[in-house]
Amino acid sequence: MVTNGNGSGPAHEFQVAPLEAVPSEQLRQLEDRRRVLAYEVGQGRDEKIPELDAVEELAARLRRDMERQALADEERQIRAHEAEREAREAERLERVDRLKAALAEQLVAAQTVEQAVEQLERAIGNYMAVGCECYLRSGGTRTSRTGERQLRGFLAWRLGLVLPNLAGPKPSHELRLPLSEALSPGTEDA
Repeated sequence: MVTNGNGSGPAHEFQVAPLEAVPSEQLRQLEDRRRVLAYEVGQGRDEKIPELDAVEELAARLRRDMERQALADEERQIRAHEAEREAREAERLERVDRLKAALAEQLVAAQTVEQAVEQLERAIGNYMAVGCECYLRSGGTRTSRTGERQLRGFLAWRLGLVLPNLAGPKPSHELRLPLSEALSPGTEDA
């Protein structure tokens, strides 16, 4: 029932559902009733003025509440989109941080490789010098005494495990063993 708007005053015959349950269809019904009441008041039926005022107030409150609900729904969507954007940004920043950490680790690993290669260069230089000495002491007749073939096979085998395309073709099976074993008397060229 419609009252004079503040809950007091005479009740009229027009029934209205509780405000929470009032959809836009109810607003249409209120506007229809308002039009009828406005016509009746315009025809001189002044006793309908309080009901007209109550219907107009209820319709205005209903419009305001519907607008507020629409605004709340819009804000909810905006906040949900913003939360998604913030989550994506946080994820992106986390990926960037992980990449920075990985790049720092890669730099340390690169420095380790450089140091190991410098040591390897010195070791190979020493190895080749001793191999030349062995070649010369054998009378210069056995090129296998230099150990170069064995060294190439050893490096191709070991480096081929971590850098398959760098080492070239796989070495023969007799060279796929530690260098000291490749130089053993039973594995040298005849």
